[in-house]
Amino acid sequence: AVPTGGGLVSSEGPMATRAGPPSAISENDFWGIRDLVLVGYDALFIAKTSAGAAQVKAAAVRLAQLLPEVHPSENCRSKIGVLVQASAGAKADRDFVVRVAAESWACLPAKFTEHDFKANWEGERAVYPEDGNNGGMGPWIYRMPGVKDEAKLGACRQSSWPRACSYWAAMHHMAYRADVVGKGRDFLHALMPILGGGATFCNGCTEHLRMLHRGVLTPEVMKPMVNTF
Repeated sequence: AVPTGGGLVSSEGPMATRAGPPSAISENDFWGIRDLVLVGYDALFIAKTSAGAAQVKAAAVRLAQLLPEVHPSENCRSKIGVLVQASAGAKADRDFVVRVAAESWACLPAKFTEHDFKANWEGERAVYPEDGNNGGMGPWIYRMPGVKDEAKLGACRQSSWPRACSYWAAMHHMAYRADVVGKGRDFLHALMPILGGGATFCNGCTEHLRMLHRGVLTPEVMKPMVNTF
């Protein structure tokens, strides 16, 4: 890929990302943190009753609990911190993850809700193609959710891969903060199982990530994937 204007254009043709440079990243570009936590918890590509799925769910809970320290937005760190503190001592289950995920949208300057996106991941029901709630498209419709009003975004405006762009921006900023607050190892071990479990909604992406992180992911998470597309 070669740089042109404010983004990258493939040298092989028009399949290009029109996203801006890293310097254009804004807080609204971090909307994908919601999906890292929520889709991560649902362990999309792992057998639901397996030990690997349990490990991925636990990793998503750990990431949710780390957000008061590593989220790139000061307002989000504060707002999510209230939720995490209020849940201290209680069972950290999917309800907890759903609350943190919702606040991960609401705390951003755009105050995102489900109405701001072209599609949303709302739960495991979306895995099945026969699900009539999304026109029979199953998980496909959730692969490229995208913000309806891209004027609210920074670097990820007009990206051909909206969730991937948001993930990229958010993960790099969170990794930086994690290093600053001495949570780099904790962040790595929370994030990698989430990605290894299918949070990218991409079979090939997940396979490549697994190959590159064999020393981080457990044998249980590394087992053959299911429900891929």
